[in-house]
Amino acid sequence: MVFDTHTHTEMSSDSKMPAAQAISAARRAGLGIIFTEHYDADFSGEPGLFRVDAERYLSEYAPLRAPDVLLGVELGLTETSRAANLALVESRAFDFLLGSVHTVWARDIYMDFTGHFTGEAKAKNSERGPLITAEAYFKCVRDMLTSHDYIDSFGHIDYPHRYFSGPAAKLSESFAYAANTEAYDAIFDALIETGTAFEINTRRLGQYAAEKELSLIYRRYAEKGGKYVTIGSDAHNPRDIGANFKKALRIASESGLTAVCFRGRVMEEIK
Repeated sequence: MVFDTHTHTEMSSDSKMPAAQAISAARRAGLGIIFTEHYDADFSGEPGLFRVDAERYLSEYAPLRAPDVLLGVELGLTETSRAANLALVESRAFDFLLGSVHTVWARDIYMDFTGHFTGEAKAKNSERGPLITAEAYFKCVRDMLTSHDYIDSFGHIDYPHRYFSGPAAKLSESFAYAANTEAYDAIFDALIETGTAFEINTRRLGQYAAEKELSLIYRRYAEKGGKYVTIGSDAHNPRDIGANFKKALRIASESGLTAVCFRGRVMEEIK
């Protein structure tokens, strides 16, 4: 069974999707589902945001567990989050650990690229463009993969591309694969050395240019010796579960990569 390995329900602060609706949507699509609720230990915004209550989550969702319903977590990877992340996962029965980079230099990528600041921060940042550079982002990803070698898969490598509009529009070319081939190769090396799978995030695969670029990225990952990918929609509502999965599976197949999921932290190949 193919699993959507990256989804968020109302247990995550940026989603209102009930778990039952998510499961129903996945089953209608013929998919298994893994919930990956947010846990960003270093999130600098309102206390409690993007930090799932793990005890409540695992307790309330335990009855939902089934061969096609698994419980994971999306861990925000930062220079200082390793201890908190390990404390969260070492004594709890998660099926899957997805790692992601949402911040660089302790700056939130979403807020930096979109300018969605409030209060004093808004006043300080109202007359500038984003401060995070492509060089810093890709170096951060590589460093986080090396220092957070306990995760099962690394998510949405193309995360900054979601916000290339407004003040961030001029950065789009500097983040492109063609402009960062050496940085990507270093990331692929880190993935392979740490035994970390590489997510094909399907959120942008509805865009032809994104599909073309991501195809190049995963082909090169395979050329470097990469073998395994997870496929995740990053859905926050039922209609996005399984979105663009046929394209993702085609990218994996054409690149010679094997799609996998994780159950009880053990990798399972998708046949």
